[in-house]
Amino acid sequence: MSNIAYKGVSTMNRAIYIDNAGQRRIVTAREIKDLGYPSIRMTQRCFQCPECREYVAFVRPKDDNHESFFRHGMMGVNNRECSLRVGQIDSSNEYGGVDLSIYLRKATSTDYELYMGFDAINTSLLTMGNEKGWQVAISDAENKHIRETIYHVNSNNFSHNSRRFKKLDFISNNYLLIYNKDEAKEELRKWWGSDVEGIKNGSALFRYTAYGGQKFRKGDIIRTYTEYLYLDKDKTPFEYFSDVDYELLGELLIRDRFSQFTYKIYKIEFRPEGEGALEKLRETCRSYLDLELEPNLSTFTPIWPPCVRGDEGLSYLEEEGEMLFLLHSTAEDIDIISRIDIANFQEEVEKTDLGNDNYLVSVPGITDKKHIIISTLQDFNHITIASYEYRIQGYRNTISIWDSYKKPIAKGKFHSLPQDRTIWITAKSKCNILHFRKGRLYKRYKIRTLDDIAIDNIRFNDEIIAQDGFKRYLLVCYRRPEKLLASDVDDSILYESLRNLRGPLIYPPIWLKELLLLLKDKPKTSALIKNYLHSNKYPMDANIKLIKLYRERVL
Repeated sequence: MSNIAYKGVSTMNRAIYIDNAGQRRIVTAREIKDLGYPSIRMTQRCFQCPECREYVAFVRPKDDNHESFFRHGMMGVNNRECSLRVGQIDSSNEYGGVDLSIYLRKATSTDYELYMGFDAINTSLLTMGNEKGWQVAISDAENKHIRETIYHVNSNNFSHNSRRFKKLDFISNNYLLIYNKDEAKEELRKWWGSDVEGIKNGSALFRYTAYGGQKFRKGDIIRTYTEYLYLDKDKTPFEYFSDVDYELLGELLIRDRFSQFTYKIYKIEFRPEGEGALEKLRETCRSYLDLELEPNLSTFTPIWPPCVRGDEGLSYLEEEGEMLFLLHSTAEDIDIISRIDIANFQEEVEKTDLGNDNYLVSVPGITDKKHIIISTLQDFNHITIASYEYRIQGYRNTISIWDSYKKPIAKGKFHSLPQDRTIWITAKSKCNILHFRKGRLYKRYKIRTLDDIAIDNIRFNDEIIAQDGFKRYLLVCYRRPEKLLASDVDDSILYESLRNLRGPLIYPPIWLKELLLLLKDKPKTSALIKNYLHSNKYPMDANIKLIKLYRERVL
């Protein structure tokens, strides 16, 4: 990085580039210039300083013989100290801004999981990492080596051509990537960095897609009238805003060896009417989420051909022919350009005014990854489009469920256990059936043929989930009916009801000893049961109360 003074402010030849999908990567000023970008203001929030994370401007001189560069704004009261603003560059900060992203992924219809996305790295590094035993640990910055997950650097865990997602089993304000060898740290830090921004104070905002989305980072811009995923451990602070629409979608359950936490997942949309309402929401987003809420002046909707909206932009199923978009914008002086990932190549974009601030935009077919840039006097948007790289599955797996008497069982939630506590399942395609008990995987069944499989020993609070590829969806779960349980009865009340029983007397049943071991929370009742066992006499009417309690504790 250079450090030349420009009007008293240091300039840089590298910065963090933020595309419209929120992806970040280190770019050079020459690279941005060769892509044909004009000068871009700091207020457009496209580039960040790799050290202090302040937004920086891209300056392209009118004379192409002069080098382009990035620069900070003038030093103000609220600016952070930064070695790239003035003075010499600390080489240890060169890759400080290449932090990875956090993702929320849907596991079942109502359950979500948290992942860290590791960018693709060179094949040579995967080979070297496998040979030399390189490891990378995802660690909690506040509890190093206590809460961490370790991965070997090889082709099984990471890739040379696509992002790999690694599940996070704990939530941290800040994650650290710890490399086990100096050589691994030197090589891999260029690609993955060392610090990854986590989830501050138990809340975060994510981009919204059908399967989840990517987390926004501190200082990112979010837009009004746009759907997002919102994660919050406690009550949402937006519930008191009449101009915020939110809907509970599911939960994120985080378990580690220390504790268990449940986070709520909402779909949320900010719909302020008037400048006053917008300013109140802005202040809440700043203070609670560290995000900047801006009015959405332009919306860009794909019309044809079919495409998939993902974290990195739009992926098209067809590559030939023109692509049509509907642009709705209330901004003035709209300029649209299309560029592909080679230097100095710009495609013509046709724009037809449809009236009522709507425009039909036509872009030539995909020959490489493209970037559509929508620039106005008030706004700047960037959209990445590419071909869809994955195979489309053309089948739908059919899964049938029935009980031991061949009676069909519908998918859903039930308040009574099946006959013999057993269900039978068959599937037309290969899949896995997961039996969860108390939130943990109890058994896994592999279906590889059309033969039936039996899932037995089903208890209350068990969940039976189908796993088809990477997708999971709930088949059946069994919830105990909402009523007062014998286990919930106060110890003193239960003791008095048993003590007053007089007869007839019978021998204590065998299961009474096992129940005694399960009643540490009911000392009075336990003492009475001990007396039953020592005297070898037991009121017959006590059997009705205690057998119910025994079944609840054991089952």
